[in-house]
Amino acid sequence: MKHIFFLFSVLFTIIFISSCNLNTTSHEYRDVCDNTIVIGVTRQDLIDFKPGLLFDKFDLIPLEESAESLVGVIKKMVVKDSAIFILDDTRKILLKFDAIGKYLGQIGSIGRGQGEYLQLADFQVSRDTILLWDYRQKKMAFYTLDGSFIKEQVTNDYFLSFAKLDNDYWAYTAGINEEGSGKEGFNLRNYKGNLNSNDIFDFLPASNFYPRTFNKTNIFNYGDSAIFSFGLSNVIYRISNSGIHPYIFVDAGKNSIPYNTIKDQPLSMQECSDYVNNNDYIGIISNCLESSRYLYFNVTETKTGELIHTIYDKVDKKSLSFKDIVEDDSNVIISGTPCFIDDVYFYYLLPSFYFDIPNIEEFIKQYCISDTYTINNYNTILIRARIKDSLK
Repeated sequence: MKHIFFLFSVLFTIIFISSCNLNTTSHEYRDVCDNTIVIGVTRQDLIDFKPGLLFDKFDLIPLEESAESLVGVIKKMVVKDSAIFILDDTRKILLKFDAIGKYLGQIGSIGRGQGEYLQLADFQVSRDTILLWDYRQKKMAFYTLDGSFIKEQVTNDYFLSFAKLDNDYWAYTAGINEEGSGKEGFNLRNYKGNLNSNDIFDFLPASNFYPRTFNKTNIFNYGDSAIFSFGLSNVIYRISNSGIHPYIFVDAGKNSIPYNTIKDQPLSMQECSDYVNNNDYIGIISNCLESSRYLYFNVTETKTGELIHTIYDKVDKKSLSFKDIVEDDSNVIISGTPCFIDDVYFYYLLPSFYFDIPNIEEFIKQYCISDTYTINNYNTILIRARIKDSLK
């Protein structure tokens, strides 16, 4: 393996083209509108990544290892006021750590009682409240930042991911769109006022739409808005109380997912999945995060499973990208671990099952400014990379 984590890319070509909002009175779909940022990316844009070109400091934060704090498959991470919140998809629980990795406890608990959950699918940390979504019981539980239960609310729909903006909820849902067809539909819905409101806006209902996977959430809050990555459309949408706007369009040219063809074909989910996975495309946006200065997102290459990560500087209108690497002689892929970004740091979780990858300790010793660790003794390590001033 030549490099463990990243490849560095040249600057993307940023193009601004013609503004539209998809509001709650329209179901019209458009890939790009006025003020949509179009980022062109090809494999040729990627060159050998040198960490010093993008980051000027790496810190290792080993998360405390105990019977209560063990972390399995990580579904989502949020860093809020020096607290690290991790949604463990293996145990279906939300864990809280401090800035140096000390375990602070679990938010909520598993069960059927008030405030308890059976299948934690998503969470949101906003101001002084944590919202936990239980997919199995179809209910939202509200907690304080220190983990004290406030209230819960039950709904009639299954959410895969959600965002709360003021008094409105936006949720990515699953359900049967065509009665008797057996085909599932995946929609973005706007719940006006509360989770049980009948005023529901179905955004892009599609019985033949290739679904988002269940292993990550795809709506992330930032301030008074949220961003939503929509499957194979190569589009990241901005959601606000005024509606939906196509925010970023990723154009990979001839390697782009042929979404306009796929979405109109009478394919089952499995047929659509097979079609995509058997072709060499760039274009499944599976994660997107935002700070006041930066936008982070990744795009999957379908055959290899490699991720092209992008940090977009909204002020200077430029992008830098880096890429996960497949081990030359194996199928080991360092990909898909949840990230988080603010105006200073890029956070990257390294689960323990990656520690056996060749050269991982060499990478850490070379690039991480921290004490010497025997990393195999740790449960999970949070890598905190400081973004260089030259990018700012």
